[in-house]
Amino acid sequence: MKNYRSFFRTMLIIVLLSSFISLISPILLQVWAKMGVYLNSTRIIMLIIILVASNLLNILLILFRERFAKNYNKQNFLAMMTDFFRMDYDSIISEGPSNMLEKIVTDTNQIYSYMTGSHIQIWASVIIAIVSILLILSFSPLLSIIMFVYVPISYFGYQLLNKELAKRAKVMQEETGKGF
Repeated sequence: MKNYRSFFRTMLIIVLLSSFISLISPILLQVWAKMGVYLNSTRIIMLIIILVASNLLNILLILFRERFAKNYNKQNFLAMMTDFFRMDYDSIISEGPSNMLEKIVTDTNQIYSYMTGSHIQIWASVIIAIVSILLILSFSPLLSIIMFVYVPISYFGYQLLNKELAKRAKVMQEETGKGF
């Protein structure tokens, strides 16, 4: 993880820039509406340029992430395979060699997916949620309070749901291992 700090910093900066740019259009539309300014061709072109820049940053993010993935997945897979080959024979037989190899492949993909997608997206989502609540606050304080309360309710609801899904996934995994 320490080896990849600069990668994660760069990813976070790109995601934040992309998130910021994607929020500029609605902010501009709201400001223009409050000021009573009508949309003209110059403003429409400005909005289109902003949206294109947001998409270009997203493409840059994907290219950067996939270039990183090639080495990251290879190193993780080889490290897990090294651990697998160091296991004693009885442990491999009790866990099931096919099940263990499937777990290694799945873990490699899931770690990559989390580190390059979900981990970065969490921070971007937090920032977007905060900015959105502040924008809502500017025209409806009651609605912003409702949204502010809704966020933790959703978070803790997903936590409970994920705990139940983790229990069921463990049971399914054990049954699949026995099947192999």
